Amino acid sequence: MSDEAQGESRPVKAVTVTEVQEAPLVLSDSGGLQINYTSPGGQSAVRWGRFVRRLLMVLVRPGAFWERTRSAEVSVSELMWPHVILLVGLRALAGFVGQLWRGAGFWASFANFASSFVSWFALVWVFAVVVGSIATARGGKLAAQDPVRFAAFGLTPLFAVGMLAAIPLPYVAPIAELIAMPYTFHVLGLGAVPMLGLPVQKAPSFVGLTCGLLLILWGIMPTLVPLVVGVLTR
Repeated sequence: MSDEAQGESRPVKAVTVTEVQEAPLVLSDSGGLQINYTSPGGQSAVRWGRFVRRLLMVLVRPGAFWERTRSAEVSVSELMWPHVILLVGLRALAGFVGQLWRGAGFWASFANFASSFVSWFALVWVFAVVVGSIATARGGKLAAQDPVRFAAFGLTPLFAVGMLAAIPLPYVAPIAELIAMPYTFHVLGLGAVPMLGLPVQKAPSFVGLTCGLLLILWGIMPTLVPLVVGVLTR
């Protein structure tokens, strides 16, 4: 073996280690040493940071939000938690607290809490199915999860304003949600083209139809879900 061959050494990749707290260590030896760290605590913090940024942006700058979200990778699991489950849960919890303040019994308030949570959660999925069906029929270029993202993020104004249900006055939440409905239509309208890939000329009719259906679903879901549950549990 020549001196040149003996002097050769395998290149070692530089490894930069930032703060790692109880992170699992993964080692690979493909063309050098590579160390990957995954911090569960760090991932959780990043996810919550994204949630807060998306929440504020969709409420304040919906047009820019949709343009950014179109190219972003948002898994359905991250979309459900924390965005949908947390906001729907806070909306239902606000109604629970409001009913208690108005003198309703604990179990009656809790039943309303459960019914409200299921109704709002079901609304997201039913509206997503409706949106996906109409968008596909009108030539939209969308992935399978795009209608779910459109529905979950587009309904955020209703989730947020519904927290006024904690105010111990009757019909505060429905009135607030009805007032917030036009802004929700505005948010949905801005997202139709970038999020669902609809042709621009077909977007106005799509938005009008889906917003009308949303208004109907918003009115019937709180009654329909408890009725279905009651029938299934008899």
